Amino acid sequence: MYVVVDPAGTPLDRKMTVATLQATVSEAAPAVSTGYFRPRQYTNGVNAASTLNRMYARMIHLSAGTLDRMGVRHDNTTGAAGEVLRLGLYKDSNGRPGALVVDAGTIDLATAAAAVKTVTISTAISTGVYWIAAARQGPSSTAQTTCYGALAQQSTYGVGGWAETRPGGSGELYDAMSTLYVASITGAFPDPFGTPTAGNPADVPLVAVRYT
Repeated sequence: MYVVVDPAGTPLDRKMTVATLQATVSEAAPAVSTGYFRPRQYTNGVNAASTLNRMYARMIHLSAGTLDRMGVRHDNTTGAAGEVLRLGLYKDSNGRPGALVVDAGTIDLATAAAAVKTVTISTAISTGVYWIAAARQGPSSTAQTTCYGALAQQSTYGVGGWAETRPGGSGELYDAMSTLYVASITGAFPDPFGTPTAGNPADVPLVAVRYT
């Protein structure tokens, strides 16, 4: 590999340019067929019932391909009639969720189960940064899904932004830049995402996407 400062004096195929780097170096999760990918975390997940009607989002860096599943783990045997988890995907806009890519619909959380539940989609994406969105909807919020740990630091390798130190001096890591939500989402996901508020990762369902 050659890095040069004499553009006129070196053969073009030996120049390291921005375009060359973008074409050959990627932080995105690979588009492996039937492979599931989710935002990374560095602590164990927790089982929790997310705040009702909050649409949470976490950043993920994906490669070009077609997504055919979105899923979450329902981790307890309780649930009330009408409880669902709506899933979706947003395009990144300057480090925040922007335009809606797909509203994947809902996963039933009313039936007792301790298993991964998925919803089928068919969504072509290009390589880039996205935000996986999830919102608990229904008359109540009792069913638990696997959520991120309170210390769920992220990196951009396959996932999202760096965590920051939580205010108050506790030393815990808090995803102020990469755990975001908007409130009062009772039906279909909005387009665009809206003005976000920083949230606690321990409230955010851990959602994975799958390539065709």
